[in-house]
Amino acid sequence: MRIVSWNTQYGTTNSLSELGAGRHSEPEFRDALRQIAALEPDVVAFQEVERGQGRSARMDQPRIIAQELKAAGMAWTAFAPSYMGWGSGLRLYPDPDVRQAWPAFGVMLAMREQPRAWKIARLGKAPIRWVSRGPKVWQGKPAFGETRVLLAAVHARGEVFGTTHLEIHPDTAKSQARRAFNLLASLGHPVTLIGDFNLSPAAVADALDCNATLDVGLGSDLNHLEPGRTNISATTFPAALPRANMDQAVIDPGKSTVPILGAGALQLSISDHAALVVETGDITQVAREAPAPITYLHEMES
Repeated sequence: MRIVSWNTQYGTTNSLSELGAGRHSEPEFRDALRQIAALEPDVVAFQEVERGQGRSARMDQPRIIAQELKAAGMAWTAFAPSYMGWGSGLRLYPDPDVRQAWPAFGVMLAMREQPRAWKIARLGKAPIRWVSRGPKVWQGKPAFGETRVLLAAVHARGEVFGTTHLEIHPDTAKSQARRAFNLLASLGHPVTLIGDFNLSPAAVADALDCNATLDVGLGSDLNHLEPGRTNISATTFPAALPRANMDQAVIDPGKSTVPILGAGALQLSISDHAALVVETGDITQVAREAPAPITYLHEMES
């Protein structure tokens, strides 16, 4: 199983682009998606995906991602907005009934096979807090939290995958990670949570009680097989010269065995993040049961 997670930074070019950093080009965005598709992934997770925003040349990025990945053989994609409206203006609760039309910002999942079920859950946001800009009280400003979401899907074989983009407020991010993992575990096992966690691997391992933490740098072949939860990360940020492990995957095999065979980073000319790539082996000791019918659970949870 090959899993890819990429924070697209809403399609913004970086210094690896011939256009230079801070630009928006639909052809270059599509080219980056084709590079990911060339890896022949089974699951791809995206964060910071948006539609109809002025800061990203009003590209319909969910549509572009769906087009490119489905052309490469992915059977299913879904977009989960964390808000509808504008990045620098009015933001509204993401109503599923009009999700396809409004400007929006959120996360996406794609799978090579049609999932048994999929679901979106709200993870809450950080409290309003005062960010100091100097020694005086008035030398600061309020910081408002941003609602985050979990997009989960149950693979045809029974594995559960979820993606999210956690808050920059550490305590909130840890709480969101725990809630996301509990929601995924309620859908089955093995569980894989992937995305931009905005936390160090050590903080994620502590928040989710991981048994092992694998920091694979820019790329590594692994032969890791250990019971319990495992955190996997690579240096993916900033994209042109990665030095931080913000993009991570946490795998909980449950009563199964999931060998972790490799992981690394794929540098692209789009985004301030490289893509995280994780390779897992065949799952064993999974209870064999008749495949469940495909149902689509796309309601928002409070």
